[in-house]
Amino acid sequence: MPAPATDGEDGLRDFLEELRAQGSHDSQGEFGLNEALAREKLARWRVPDPYLYAAVLVAAAVQNGASRVVAWQKPGEFSLEYDGPTLAMGQLRDLFSAALSSAAGPLPDLAVAVAAALTLAPAELTIESGGARWTMRDSQPGLEKLAVPRDGTRVWVRLRRGLKALFQRLPSCGGERVALWRACHAPIPIELDGRRLDRAVDLGPALAWSCLRGHVELSVGAPDSPVRRELAVPRGFSAVLAMGRRRPETDPLPEAGLTLIVHGVSYRKPDPFGLPETAVARAVVAAPGLKRDLSRSEVVEDEAYHEVLAALRQQFCGLAVELAEALGDLEAAEQLSARELLERIAEALLDTDLGGDAEAILRRLVQWAPERPLPLMLLANLARRRGGYAEAEAYYLRVRGLEGMVDVQRGQLLTLLAETMLALGTDVAEVESVCGPLLDDLPECHPDGPAAGRRVWEALAVHYWVTGDVSRAWICYRKLLASAEQELGRHHPALTPFLNRLSVLSFRSAPILSERLRQRSVEIWQAHPETAELPPLIQQVWRERFSPG
Repeated sequence: MPAPATDGEDGLRDFLEELRAQGSHDSQGEFGLNEALAREKLARWRVPDPYLYAAVLVAAAVQNGASRVVAWQKPGEFSLEYDGPTLAMGQLRDLFSAALSSAAGPLPDLAVAVAAALTLAPAELTIESGGARWTMRDSQPGLEKLAVPRDGTRVWVRLRRGLKALFQRLPSCGGERVALWRACHAPIPIELDGRRLDRAVDLGPALAWSCLRGHVELSVGAPDSPVRRELAVPRGFSAVLAMGRRRPETDPLPEAGLTLIVHGVSYRKPDPFGLPETAVARAVVAAPGLKRDLSRSEVVEDEAYHEVLAALRQQFCGLAVELAEALGDLEAAEQLSARELLERIAEALLDTDLGGDAEAILRRLVQWAPERPLPLMLLANLARRRGGYAEAEAYYLRVRGLEGMVDVQRGQLLTLLAETMLALGTDVAEVESVCGPLLDDLPECHPDGPAAGRRVWEALAVHYWVTGDVSRAWICYRKLLASAEQELGRHHPALTPFLNRLSVLSFRSAPILSERLRQRSVEIWQAHPETAELPPLIQQVWRERFSPG
């Protein structure tokens, strides 16, 4: 009974382990591998993209200290060679053992590339390096000495002829050629069929651009950005970052996200920066110290990866602060795009560990464009969370005086302003005057409808409840109940908090009404015990809250 097929990491690990276990060599260095076992192992490993082996060979070349890579391709054949130190016969003999090793150097990548290429069932695969030649021909392995040693290392893959080979290659849409484009930002020249593939990193026109020069080589093109900076950093990676679109009406939309270059091969990560989509944040990072999975198809998101990501987020925030400081130097269209971009970035980062930069951006925006409500609202909300209610009130009052606010925005503003005034101990009559517009038309006055508009009335009701003002608390809770009934119906569990408070408040002045309200709350609670509020012991709550003596 055939063994089940295995995919990805586990499949490759099993395959390499079994190849290593089944391989043998004699005293002359001849290598042997059971043909049937090799076929079985190869059939059980399904690599996501076997043609990635071409890019992994580039990674091996980079780690080998090569000065260039030259590749050639024609139907059914592919070869790649690079210079640098050559391999000894013993290294080729133990090639698959190297794939499982954690040691640095080119051998692990070379072994993984060969293993991936073998899943294509080639008619022949040959590695020539120095004075040794390793071959897999018609599934028959061999290791021999070359009569004339060669300079550098050459890998040659020839697929089987015929219809089977044709169908094998159709899904690849270019196979090795496509894979080699993933090495276009390698630190050495890459040549395919006489044409150079390597090129400098170009992130396109941007509002802000930054380059970090670490201890790693990264070729970077000239930026098209009004705000740009270059920094030398004592880090084991180099990076180039950009955000925004300089000319949104004409510039093509760039692809946001992160490209990691490890030993010359690029790995894409969807936007991991925690910035809004409108920021179009993109970065390319050359970081040879990052770890890749066993198949070399992904970068492992370990501690080192997250350290790089955290450094990039800090750089993006610093770049946004510089963009905010440079608003006065931008053209009119750039200023508008930059303000909108910075508002969204600040909003996204305000409650994160980078909130200090976000606050600096907002304060600069308020200075530059005091007529825009969002920065004022965000600063007011930040002040409230810090307990700075006086500062928050000042910001809210500034927003209230702006022209052109729609009812939805004004309703939200009045709610927050009233809550802030209550926290400051403002006279309740003044707070009620602020709440008036909300009472007149709750559904249209707040972005979340009447439920959100009720927040301010509930704040007033709680204020009266805590201070022992029974009559005013009754009025507020009665308004809350009427609004909730109109929106949700008479049997919704959200009504129970209002019913419970009203039943307590009317206990002394209207005991019959108090009991009716309590009974309504009980019935709703029995129907919705998981979401409704449990009816209180009315007499006990009254005594504790309003008659402590």
